[in-house]
Amino acid sequence: MIARRADRLHVSAPMRMSSARTLLEAGLAQLEGARTVDLADVAAADSSGLAVLIAWQRQARMRGACLAFVNVPDSLKALAALYGLDVALGFVP
Repeated sequence: MIARRADRLHVSAPMRMSSARTLLEAGLAQLEGARTVDLADVAAADSSGLAVLIAWQRQARMRGACLAFVNVPDSLKALAALYGLDVALGFVP
């Protein structure tokens, strides 16, 4: 689901409503020292996946850090743009 490699969290599960709480908790548990979240292996995502990313970013910022999301699926990019969150999450330069 989420593997930690140095300062990178690698997500390999669908980011949908059915897995959102589990992903949220797993990510928060590994957030300390993380700088990058790699979403290359996320095969499916919906708005609850976007909510998970927002929560992770909020928690990182509360700890004085900022997460970079890489290999973001097009579905999450589109949702973030629709909700006006693409810039805040760093999906757009």
